[in-house]
Amino acid sequence: MIRFDVDTAARTLRCLFCGHLDTATCQSIMPMLEEQLDAVVRPGTVDTVVFDLAQVNFIPSAFIRLCMTTAKRLSPGRFSIVNTDATIKRTFKIAGLDQLLRVS
Repeated sequence: MIRFDVDTAARTLRCLFCGHLDTATCQSIMPMLEEQLDAVVRPGTVDTVVFDLAQVNFIPSAFIRLCMTTAKRLSPGRFSIVNTDATIKRTFKIAGLDQLLRVS
């Protein structure tokens, strides 16, 4: 589902997603993600968040909501999505979010 890795030296929280991210899964991930962000972003331990999608090949609109909510909590340019499947990249492009969010 999701694993969190905090790199205090790089001031980065990496969120590694795996499995099938359907709407119900995204809804169950949101409280865990918010708790983690509160624990490391609010006290200033990290200032960058990376969503790693290496093990994901499908996202619902609920995942885009997770991305937008997370990006809004950070300074501009401090949120990115990496290891993204071509189909998922296309989803962000169609939604017009490929320029707003760093997707690679």
